[in-house]
Amino acid sequence: MTEPTSISPAAPVSRTPSGLPLYSALAAVMAFFIVSAGISHRNVQTLREATDRVSHTHGVIAALEDVFSLMRDAESGQRGLIITGEEKYLEPYTA
Repeated sequence: MTEPTSISPAAPVSRTPSGLPLYSALAAVMAFFIVSAGISHRNVQTLREATDRVSHTHGVIAALEDVFSLMRDAESGQRGLIITGEEKYLEPYTA
């Protein structure tokens, strides 16, 4: 017969899990939120700059429309003077 083999005691199993995976996951989540916040901040700055540029462009367009209107009025007055010879067409420009 064979002798029963003795079972050697196993190494003690740690019942408390290591905190490394948990801390790694928390660090990854925090890094994700920090990067997201940075990207969001940059996007908001870009949006503000774009809004300012659009507002400036609207102002420039309005000023150009005013200049165009004044030029059209001056041409009309000049045309009236050339066609009729009456200087009353130049009154708005000689005041």
